[in-house]
Amino acid sequence: MVSLWLTVILGAVVRVAEAASLPIVDLGYELHQASSFSNEHDWYNFSNIRYAAPPLGQLRFQPPVPPTTNRTKIQTGDVGRVCPQADMPQWATTASAFIVETLYGYTLNTSDSKFSVIDGAGVHDGRITEDCLFLDVIVPKKIYDRRSQNRTAKRLAPVLVSIYGGGYVMGHKNTIDPSGLMERGMEVDDGFIWVSFNYRVGAFGWLASDATTEHGVANAGLHDQRLALEWVKNNIHLFGGDANQVTVIGQSAGGGSIIHQIVAYGGDVPANFQRAIVQSPGLSFTTENQQNEIADQFLRILNVSSVEEARQLPSESLIAANSYQITNLSTYGSFSYGPVTDGGFAPDVPVHLLARGRFNQNISLIVGHNADEGLFITTPATRNSSILTTLVGEAFTNFGPNLTDYITNDLYPPVYNGSYDYKSPVWRADLLFSEAYFTCSTNALSRALPNQTYPYMFSVFPALHSMDSSYVWYDGSSSAVGNATIAYMMQDYIIGFIKDGIPSSTVGPPFQPWSVSGSVLNIDTSGVAEMKDPTDNERCRFWQRAPY
Repeated sequence: MVSLWLTVILGAVVRVAEAASLPIVDLGYELHQASSFSNEHDWYNFSNIRYAAPPLGQLRFQPPVPPTTNRTKIQTGDVGRVCPQADMPQWATTASAFIVETLYGYTLNTSDSKFSVIDGAGVHDGRITEDCLFLDVIVPKKIYDRRSQNRTAKRLAPVLVSIYGGGYVMGHKNTIDPSGLMERGMEVDDGFIWVSFNYRVGAFGWLASDATTEHGVANAGLHDQRLALEWVKNNIHLFGGDANQVTVIGQSAGGGSIIHQIVAYGGDVPANFQRAIVQSPGLSFTTENQQNEIADQFLRILNVSSVEEARQLPSESLIAANSYQITNLSTYGSFSYGPVTDGGFAPDVPVHLLARGRFNQNISLIVGHNADEGLFITTPATRNSSILTTLVGEAFTNFGPNLTDYITNDLYPPVYNGSYDYKSPVWRADLLFSEAYFTCSTNALSRALPNQTYPYMFSVFPALHSMDSSYVWYDGSSSAVGNATIAYMMQDYIIGFIKDGIPSSTVGPPFQPWSVSGSVLNIDTSGVAEMKDPTDNERCRFWQRAPY
């Protein structure tokens, strides 16, 4: 009994001593101590650093504001934070089964689906709170230890900032484990600094309507992201990072968010990063009427008639209404919420702004998409070829019947003899949704910055939406990917790009910018080589100028 008591006491003493030895960073508005040090990885983790005031009360549905000064005690980031979100929409269960049936020809037991395409925290996560605007910084010890030395560009380290995906309705700053990529980066030198942050999602981040603009702001989530990036610009040197070597990375909604940051304010305001890795970017094209309908639906669930009334409700009511709406009322292939055109931060849809040169042009890019981006949002109803016109009309209500007919009869005609890139009604719909919502925006980036954009296509079967992510974040686990060499090659490209803007690998071929031949680097188990850009076609020209 005495020995057990001594063990407990000594353990507590050791933990106190370890905590006391962890470094403290003076951020001006607060003092923040590292939460932990990893002996395995040789890096510090500064967790849950506040970058904005709590978006509560009158700050709900408003742009974030910087945090107030609080230097009364040292912050340790010991309380995890996740922004309010939802579980996957109900249609996702059908989507999982349909994917397996389409690809493999057998019926999936949806109660044990391994084909979930998006992983959120889950609505019952105990970390969920509206006071969620926090970020993490992971910094290798060698980088941190030299931060107080001569702060020249050669001494400060490059920075990688993650913007998570999740359909704009789920996800959090710890969705991605960067350890595999960081370890790969530390094999040849000191590596890079990792930053990840929370931003508001669902109704909290994207509620947009006539009433919102009167009593709030559309695109609060984009404003959160921008404030977090400003925090990086102003503070990352305190950790040993170089604010002039910031790369942002994001997949799906994260990739779409990065495009919005590139075209923010029509390019009139500089971006707070120099490089971007945009993967499978998902864009939202909801019309003003659709935005009003979604906002009105949210208010009806809350049993209020205005955004101002909603602002007065307890947090639990808003969180429950947001979750219910997204999970139960989202139409097939939709998550209800996402960035919208607001006349300010987003003066037009991103593809229009890119085509007109209204974007930040001093940025280098890696852009990537999977070979089959659209199957997970393609409804089984598309087995009936004639329904596609109806689906397009419902998705793009501004187009009208003539333009809708042009899309489904001229751009994607119901011809299945192999003369087009599909041989069945389902694959026809899949291609349409892939190009409209995902892949044509990667081509828009390539065309906008041809000399500064390195495009790739991930074709490792089944190459569905987001499936390249497991290769990018590969940590050495043999079960995580089908081909470890491809994973290391992709990591090398990314690490080289983070460090000097040029993707290079000792295990892969040269990665050329789009301007060299209008090609993409096709990544497949059968080989990695340049191929003609499949998104450089007349269909994508249409989507890049369509009257959304």
